[in-house]
Amino acid sequence: MNTCLLEPFRSEVVWQAVRCMSPLKATGVDGFPALFYQKYWHIVGGYISGHSINHNYSVVSDLIDARSATWRVDLIAELFDSRHVDLICAIPLSKSGLRDEVVWCFDGSGLYSMKSGYRLLHMESRANIGEAAISPMLSRFFSEGINFVDRPLASVWKDWLARTFLGLSLAHKRALIVTFSAVWYARNKLESEMNLVRASLGPAIHHAKWFAPPVDVIKVNFDSAFSLQTRQSISGVICRDSEGIVLAACSFPHACISDAFMAEALSCYKALQFAREIGFTKVLVEGNSRTVVQKCQADSSDLSLISPVVADIKALVGSFVDVSFGFVPKMTNMAAHTLAQEGKVFACPMFWMEEAPPRTMLAAEDCLALDNS
Repeated sequence: MNTCLLEPFRSEVVWQAVRCMSPLKATGVDGFPALFYQKYWHIVGGYISGHSINHNYSVVSDLIDARSATWRVDLIAELFDSRHVDLICAIPLSKSGLRDEVVWCFDGSGLYSMKSGYRLLHMESRANIGEAAISPMLSRFFSEGINFVDRPLASVWKDWLARTFLGLSLAHKRALIVTFSAVWYARNKLESEMNLVRASLGPAIHHAKWFAPPVDVIKVNFDSAFSLQTRQSISGVICRDSEGIVLAACSFPHACISDAFMAEALSCYKALQFAREIGFTKVLVEGNSRTVVQKCQADSSDLSLISPVVADIKALVGSFVDVSFGFVPKMTNMAAHTLAQEGKVFACPMFWMEEAPPRTMLAAEDCLALDNS
């Protein structure tokens, strides 16, 4: 019996198991009921049966190296195709023992809101309509609308809109409604975000001056360079004292990065980790990603996609006597930005003590010159 159970799965055995399943019972993680596989086995059966099923690995923790809290990439590559390998490895893992949480993945906060649900509904509606239905209608709609630019808009807009709308087919009417709703939503979202930015911007951050930290504090600036095509990023970190003297710098490459926010979060983590390894005890960590800085400053738990990295950052804080986080504009953070860009030429992590690459040193001197002017 044991020998039978340990035998590799065969396609006919898999099909027999699928065929015996109740067609409309609870769906699996992919959302498809057994009926889908039973009806379309002639299409998907070869793909499913053609993959080696290793029963020695049955839970996600089997794919993680517990000692380093990293994915076992070689094992994952044996069990999944290349596309799924990239998707799995892009999921961040916490080194601080962060427990699993149920999150709403369609919003950056990880929390469900009616606004995010409404946005998702509109996105799905637009996807169902398709570009083929929208494009010709919009082309005609806006080409006719342009004729009204020289007339009082308020006097003709409603009549023209009603006349045009009534002359459309039902599919185009639906497309027009969804399009206008999406445009209105985008307009309100942009205005709301700009109002928040204006309210939070202080008068001290509208210039490119680099402000020196207190005498006993080291300022650690971080930034990242992210490529969506390669899913790779480079972290740039530069440490300076109260006189603006460069004490240390590093660039660090990352692979399988999901987006720019994850790249910035990893750069913040590397900045704090680098400062700890050098032996700094009081640091001011600055970056030009307001989202990452705010999450590091917050006392509440984070449920966003970068929450594992944020948890690791907060765990590192206990290694210092004093740590604070601050947001600065990109122009003020130009030395770290330049270092992240220069790090693209290196295939491995690079470290500098009491110096940095020439362009980075020049950027640091420029900001220091502005401060002294």
